[in-house]
Amino acid sequence: MIVFAGVQFMAETAKILNPGKLVLLPDMKAGCSLADGCPADRFKAFRERYQDHAAITYINCSAEVKALSDIICTSSNAEKIIQQIPLEQPILFAPDQHLAATL
Repeated sequence: MIVFAGVQFMAETAKILNPGKLVLLPDMKAGCSLADGCPADRFKAFRERYQDHAAITYINCSAEVKALSDIICTSSNAEKIIQQIPLEQPILFAPDQHLAATL
């Protein structure tokens, strides 16, 4: 069992990485402004509009958004991942516009 005293996306990620474990989140309203600002339905519509883009998604997003992404990254490995994408490949980086601007 994992008791996650954090935000919802972290508990979802823990469940994805540990599918056989029970993951408990004491406060289901514990949100993250980045995850909240990238709802899955809007992200899906954006992906459909820009199908030629590789979707690299910062880990601070919902499980649904992760499922719609090509690559999931953290702040510590985002630059390394971006550098591995061919320059001619357009990239959709979500949901952190500030992190994306530094890459």
